[in-house]
Amino acid sequence: MAIWSGRPDPDGNISPWITCDGYLNWGHYCNADLDKILMQAWQTTDASERAKLYSRRPPSTCGHADYPPLLL
Repeated sequence: MAIWSGRPDPDGNISPWITCDGYLNWGHYCNADLDKILMQAWQTTDASERAKLYSRRPPSTCGHADYPPLLL
């Protein structure tokens, strides 16, 4: 699988892949705690608040993901 995105908002590259109902979540990864954090981040336009929320993601997010990210 390969994807590139020019989205100005980095959440567009996160939520579709790893939220429980994400339309690109083909591996059916689901973490309700992560979904709550992402929903809180969606509801604010303050970039520093969003950064704090994203940094609170559960540590298991990458360890259990069906598609580990490969950044080039």
